[in-house]
Formats: sequence, C-alpha cells, structure tokens
Amino acid sequence: MRRLIVGDAADACAPPLDTQLPLEDLCERALEARGPLDRGVERKHLRERARLHLHLSRGEWRLDAPADLLVLWDVATRREPLVRNFIDEPRWRTADDIVPFTGARSAWLFGIQPLRPESATADPCDIASLVNSIVSFVRESDLPPELVACGVEFPMLFTHPFVDGNGHTTRLLTCDLLHKAGYSVASLLALIDCLHEVRPQVSQMVKGVVMRDALSEEFVAFYMGRLLAAQERVRAFA
Repeated sequence: MRRLIVGDAADACAPPLDTQLPLEDLCERALEARGPLDRGVERKHLRERARLHLHLSRGEWRLDAPADLLVLWDVATRREPLVRNFIDEPRWRTADDIVPFTGARSAWLFGIQPLRPESATADPCDIASLVNSIVSFVRESDLPPELVACGVEFPMLFTHPFVDGNGHTTRLLTCDLLHKAGYSVASLLALIDCLHEVRPQVSQMVKGVVMRDALSEEFVAFYMGRLLAAQERVRAFA
C-alpha cells in the first residue's frame, strides 16, 4: 500500500519524503509536498493518491444531499495550492466567477489546451438543479454500481459545479462510490495511476464534456476500461 501511494514521487519533494513514517503520517506529509517546479505534476499526483487513501480509510462520508458534495470538494482539494490559493471555502460556481477553470491558469504546466470559460459548461443558474439531479442519479439509479460510479463523471464535469477543483472532486467521488461497491483501496489507487498515465487523453475527453462535444457512452466506456486495467495491475502487483 505504501508503494502504491508514494510510487516514485518521494524524491520529487523538498525535502524528500521519509517513506518509513506510519502510513497516515506519510499521507499527511505528502499533502505538504513542495519542491522544484518541473516536478510539480509528480507531487500533484502524489497528493491525490494520499488524499484518496486518507479519505477511504476514514470512511465517514456519504452522498445524501448536494451539500455533501461541498464537503467532498473540501476533502479533495485540501492543501492543493493551485486550487486553494484561488478559493479557500467550499461553494458553488456563480456568474461572478471570471475564471472557473484551472486550465486557464495552469494549462502550461500540464501541456494541455486551456478551456474557454465564456463558451463552456453549464450556466451557473442551472447548477442547483443539475447537482440535485446528480445526487438523485447516485442514490436512486438501478444501474450496476460500476456504471453509476463511472457514469457520474459525465454530469459532474459538464455541470462543473465548483470554481476550481472539479476534476479532483469528481475522481474522488467515483473512487468513493467504487469503494462502497467493494473495490479495494489498492485497486482505486491503481485507477488514479492509470488515469494519470493517459492524462492528455483524459484532458481532451474532459474538454469535450465541458464544451458539450462528447458522448456519455464513450466517456463511461473509457473509465470502465481504466478500471479494468487498474484491477489487472493490482493482480499482477500481488
């Protein structure tokens, strides 16, 4: 488990992570990880794995109402500089938010094309009703749990309910639902790795969703494929 969380990122931190710390302390230390700018992507990925492990190991969160997604956003973006330096309190996106997408501010860091806020995603006036629909889908759907967990990605990313941190929150939501459906923490850490390895493709798909130029079936099929790859990786790792 320790290796799945830290991976090869321990030496990307300043100072390098002490991997002999107790696992929860190691995760907390990973959330503080800073260092050279050119290795920022590795540290961001490390922080996401650490947050995922901490969240799933504590197990107290559940989605009963829209406000629970604000709680999840707070968990998913804790100590994430590019998000929390821009917005520090959980809230929904509004029409007053000039730059609602991380891509406009950090695309250069990840080598992706930034989104254009003025022509993308749901109108802020629709967020309340769309978030209610998302909660109802998760709680009331009679689809297999894997399809619910992967399928919720599409409406979450289309709605883009938060000013920033939508990707972090949506991935954590998917992993939480999969964990409640019986998937191991190890397989979900591997899922985060599998998505990270195809980041340009994921970014392009997310852009397609936000710009209303993507099919939900293709998006769900892509995520289901990554989930199967993650399970195979854990089996091989064991």
